[in-house]
Amino acid sequence: MIETIFSHDQIDYSVSPQHCIGNSNGSCRFCFTSSPKFKNRSHSIPEFLGNKTVFTLDECDECNKLFGNGIEKSLKNFLMPGWFYRAKGKNGRPTEYAAGGVSIFADDIFINITFPRGIPKTNETLEFISKEVNTLKSYKALLKILISLLPNEFLLEFTDALHWLRSGHNFSLLTHKPIAFIGNQIPDQRLPIIMAVTLQRQVIEGGAMYVLDMRFNNIYIMFPFSTSTMTAHFRLGGGTPADAKYEEVNFSLVDFSTAPKKRKFKLSLNLPDLSTNECSQDPDYS
Repeated sequence: MIETIFSHDQIDYSVSPQHCIGNSNGSCRFCFTSSPKFKNRSHSIPEFLGNKTVFTLDECDECNKLFGNGIEKSLKNFLMPGWFYRAKGKNGRPTEYAAGGVSIFADDIFINITFPRGIPKTNETLEFISKEVNTLKSYKALLKILISLLPNEFLLEFTDALHWLRSGHNFSLLTHKPIAFIGNQIPDQRLPIIMAVTLQRQVIEGGAMYVLDMRFNNIYIMFPFSTSTMTAHFRLGGGTPADAKYEEVNFSLVDFSTAPKKRKFKLSLNLPDLSTNECSQDPDYS
């Protein structure tokens, strides 16, 4: 039997309705300290992904700082650049840079590109090279999101996982491969501005299987995790063929134990000849 234990949709970066998990009257769910401080509001899902409405009340200030300065930054570097999925974080939407000092900024409708070196060439290709990515921390950031969303009744199943999350241990202590499915759609103003999150639990032989499904505008993440089984079983949702190119979602399986430490993204622009009145064509994302 598959049970949905958390579900929440946030439309167009609205700050309501809010969904709060846990309570701030006891110990921290991550470090178990009995006298924690809960002065800061802890985002269950990192704010750089656009989360304005889901908070974990029993994540202490110390853990919030530890995760925010460590593993969550690694996940940000691992994913597509923020302009690609029109991310609106703590300080709004960021301006990012490609090779040659080209700046790029995305809003709800446009991707705005500024060329500091004069008129761009036809069929110009912009290259974005991320900082060094710690794939172990990136995976732990996804696990941290899952645990942040857990109802209190299931936390005891994650005692060992919580110790691993806060430790410096590598993937060798996991019971299954550290994988996730990550998908994307081409940026398009016709796509909704949405954060949709669902966490499901299924009791299977030897324990329980959890699957965290997340959508951030046009980025999708499916994260399976089990605290006891040797195989990460998870169910792929059904779907229908896309009616248009911009609706297509392209998924790839990521094994974080073997994923490259450098992430490279290219944006090929099919630009018009600026000396004529030609119209520009759609860019190619890769």
